[in-house]
Amino acid sequence: MSFCTRCVTLFFLLFSLFTISNAQNQQTYMNVVSLLQRGETDDAIVVLQKEIKKEKRESEWYKLLDDTYKYTDDVEARISLLEKAVSVKNVKEPELLKFRLAVAYFDAGRYDESITILNSLPQKKQVKRVKENCLSAKELRSHPVDVEITDMGDSINTPYDNIWPFIDNDKAHFYTTVVVGKSTVKEKSPDIQEDICVSEFKDGAWMPVYILQGELKSRDNEGACSITADGKYL
Repeated sequence: MSFCTRCVTLFFLLFSLFTISNAQNQQTYMNVVSLLQRGETDDAIVVLQKEIKKEKRESEWYKLLDDTYKYTDDVEARISLLEKAVSVKNVKEPELLKFRLAVAYFDAGRYDESITILNSLPQKKQVKRVKENCLSAKELRSHPVDVEITDMGDSINTPYDNIWPFIDNDKAHFYTTVVVGKSTVKEKSPDIQEDICVSEFKDGAWMPVYILQGELKSRDNEGACSITADGKYL
């Protein structure tokens, strides 16, 4: 899981604290978040599993353990957990737990099972969105496209983040957005800037990239470019 995704996950874990009213449970919740922040994920999971055994109908523990498994990219553990959660009699927030199970099914590529659950829930905006994602994923998977991954080498790859690649129709120019000055996911600096870079194909090889200059170069960010078929507009 990327650094940004981890930060977002921890944000939601902390945000969920406000839905727990019992002081002892709040302390347990904060202990779990602290364990996750220190990278002691296995210990956090053990604590949550114990809490679930003590309070099987308390939805907050299922939600937190689901988020913890999501934090570790363990989708099968999420599914197993939530399948048990929705089967608990009089569990709190049953519809929310079902929705989470549907999302876990989606993340595992089990789209039909996800859609079945989503159809049983009130058709709120987020439910409709996940269902649309399931249908889109099914359609895309039914028409697979062969993809060959090629390392473009040092001529095109810079030491910085290289994003939004694009090759024009004549296959002679390779454009990419380069986050100049940024070499790590954690790095933040006022000097970091997105610029459009281009490499030209000559004599059977891609030449070293250079930053487009002129009116296309400013002090602001430029990126995510594409070229019209006639090559006249960027």
